[in-house]
Amino acid sequence: MTLLARLHPHRRALFALLVLLLSLGVSAALTSARSIYPHVSFPRIAVIAERGDQAVRAMLISTTLRIERAVVAVPGMARVRSKTVRGASELSLDFRPDTNMAEALALVRARVAVADVPSDARIVIEQQTPAIFPVISCNVMPSSRDAADPVARAKVAEWAEEQLRPRLLRLPDTFLVTVQSGDRREYVFEANPAAPATAGVTIDQIEQAISDADAVTAVGTTLGEGLQNQVLVDGRLHTPGEVVDLCIVREGLPPIALRNLGSLRESVARRSIIVTGGDRDSVVVCAMVVALPTCRARCRACSLICGRQCPVAARSF
Repeated sequence: MTLLARLHPHRRALFALLVLLLSLGVSAALTSARSIYPHVSFPRIAVIAERGDQAVRAMLISTTLRIERAVVAVPGMARVRSKTVRGASELSLDFRPDTNMAEALALVRARVAVADVPSDARIVIEQQTPAIFPVISCNVMPSSRDAADPVARAKVAEWAEEQLRPRLLRLPDTFLVTVQSGDRREYVFEANPAAPATAGVTIDQIEQAISDADAVTAVGTTLGEGLQNQVLVDGRLHTPGEVVDLCIVREGLPPIALRNLGSLRESVARRSIIVTGGDRDSVVVCAMVVALPTCRARCRACSLICGRQCPVAARSF
């Protein structure tokens, strides 16, 4: 008797078993984890601080040591390792295996926030885990016409930071988006060689006039509905014309406008890093996703980038 002949009387039970196995397979495909990397929680937190091109000793004293003293008192801390280079420092915080890492991450961020580090320091604090990885990376580059223009590259970086990054962060599967660029736009006031001396104005007075005008000042308080509200005067400069229209007060002479002393030029700040893509300078945007197929996240990111175009940029993935 063949095998089929032996199984034929039990065909209904076999069909029921086949349907049960198919149901279990579909259920497993819909509910099981679909991330490339396993969701493992390491008892380690990384703290990275950047301050442009600060010297190593100044970075160590003003940033690294202050962060070390602040985080060493976090409960569950086992070891603190730090590395300081020019303009940046990296700290690896190792905790005991039984530490609640979600609570430890919140405590570390709170302690670093009150560590009295310099205001120009950019700090990133994240837990290290293989389940979080920058699976999407794109280069946002100026068009070929503006490829050699540093101001155009800086404008592309501003667009990526102000327009593209918030849209990517709104995706339900994205938890962190970083924008890296080596160009930062700024305005430079160039005084004419003889104009300040002729007008009786010094370079320090010009600098002081610009810094004093570009500020938000508290001028008083108001009471209403049982609350005390602070009144602020916003004197920040928004356009280049507002900068050159500033006046400098002179003793015994009428005020003089900055446009009579020099010119304002759009430029870029001195580079501290170089970011390239496609064999030329560009802006790198990295999106980190959690437990999601790469293809779906990539399609959503591509649709967002194509739907929010930068007038001076070309995109590549």
